[in-house]
Amino acid sequence: MPVRPGASRRTHTAVRMRSLTRSPLAWTMAAFFGLQSMQAYVIIGWTAQYLRDQGMSAAAAGSLVGLNTLVVIPLNAVVPLGAVRQRLQRPMLLAFVTCYLAGWTGLLLAPLTVPWLWVSLLGLGMGSFAMVLTLFGLRGRTPESVAALSTVAQGWGYALAGVGPLLVGLLRGITGGYTGMFVLVYTGVVLLGLTGWAICRERYVDDELPGPTPPSTRPAAEVEVAGAEPPIAVPPAEDPTVRSTTAGRAAARPRGPGGAAASG
Repeated sequence: MPVRPGASRRTHTAVRMRSLTRSPLAWTMAAFFGLQSMQAYVIIGWTAQYLRDQGMSAAAAGSLVGLNTLVVIPLNAVVPLGAVRQRLQRPMLLAFVTCYLAGWTGLLLAPLTVPWLWVSLLGLGMGSFAMVLTLFGLRGRTPESVAALSTVAQGWGYALAGVGPLLVGLLRGITGGYTGMFVLVYTGVVLLGLTGWAICRERYVDDELPGPTPPSTRPAAEVEVAGAEPPIAVPPAEDPTVRSTTAGRAAARPRGPGGAAASG
């Protein structure tokens, strides 16, 4: 991961997840992540049923959902190469939003004319998933802040995204048609564009978090640790040069009868 400005390996600190609730960037990225996931869930969960209700066979409708997936897979491998460049982020966002709008409009007005084109356009719009994953790594100064931002934004985002397919089913049951679904996805695309435009501005979640607690100014000798044992006194190590000198003097003393050393 590239080192962000202001980052230092010696100043990395853990980021509390709760502190991200005060970060506008974290909320915006969570909203963007949730909105793009909601689009994907509605496409995967309801496109085939919608086409069947328009008169398409089940096999053909299912094949089109498979085509949508085939478009998304290689796209997700290419999008990060452009998303890491600041000047390309907003143009890419506009392209994704345009593809979503064109795909949904085609399904609304002419669902059976060129359905392969409409689902392919929706697949291109789903490239916003790879884009937001890339932006997670670009909106934090340290690995800790990037991990915290990604965790929180994906957690909140998936909670939002899960409401989409359920809401489509409820609206269809109430109205008997798909007007509610199109209102939901069009609204989601507009909000996706607004939140995406905001997160494409270069900034860092670290700058929106509360600063670290200042270190204690008390002298180290005055800091007490509850329950700590008193320090154990360790005798100083004996100098080996003194020991060798003493042994040499003892060996040099003259010895009397019986081998006893004579007193000096």
